[in-house]
Amino acid sequence: MLRKISTLLLLALLCCCGSKNHQQRVALDPSWYPLDLEDKNAQLVGFSTEILQKISEKLPLAKIITDAHYLLEDLFQGKYEAVLSSFPPYNFNKDRFDFSESYLMLGPVIVVNKSSDISSIKQLKGKAIGVLSDANALLVELVPNVLIHQYTSKAQALEDITSGVLDAALIDILSAYAYCEDLYQDKLKVGSLPLTNEALRLITARDKNGSLIKAFNKEIHRLKQSGEYQKIIDKWGLPQKEIKK
Repeated sequence: MLRKISTLLLLALLCCCGSKNHQQRVALDPSWYPLDLEDKNAQLVGFSTEILQKISEKLPLAKIITDAHYLLEDLFQGKYEAVLSSFPPYNFNKDRFDFSESYLMLGPVIVVNKSSDISSIKQLKGKAIGVLSDANALLVELVPNVLIHQYTSKAQALEDITSGVLDAALIDILSAYAYCEDLYQDKLKVGSLPLTNEALRLITARDKNGSLIKAFNKEIHRLKQSGEYQKIIDKWGLPQKEIKK
């Protein structure tokens, strides 16, 4: 009888210890749908993978590659515990999902001439502004006397700033820094922090894994405080201002 009890206690102890080391599966869609990243997908996959690897030194996480079509559906079916996604934390989405803090901001920024002092939406009053989406147009349409010009090409919008056709343009932060630090390094600059909360986040099903969200946030803070986050940002050539957001 004592031997049977001892065996049961041992099995319970092993199960308990095993659960602590159980890897939580985190899915990643390498297309980052619905983002239009042009040729930056690989950068974000590499960056996100390295962030997960660093966090996995403290938390047992396993990365799974999937595709956008099944990403959230399979999360609800329990095929993995979380996803890394740009899915927005709107109020109606929060009824179904829990969101971590951002680990990379992706919203639009204001791009201006090097000599400009524009750094906020309010300073666009009476200015000619280039936008590439209806969503970005909504950000500025209530600014008094603003002149909105719709574009389909980021390059053309930036070229029109240099020629004086535009005073500024709203461009996603990844593209803005890529252009301003390369082709337009002597002419244009990023004048603002991201204007929206678009970002990459860890997402779980609502009220299913709050402990993972909290632990993920804690580890992101740790990486930033230790300087490791900045090193990963630098390695993958991502915007420097994101860490100051």
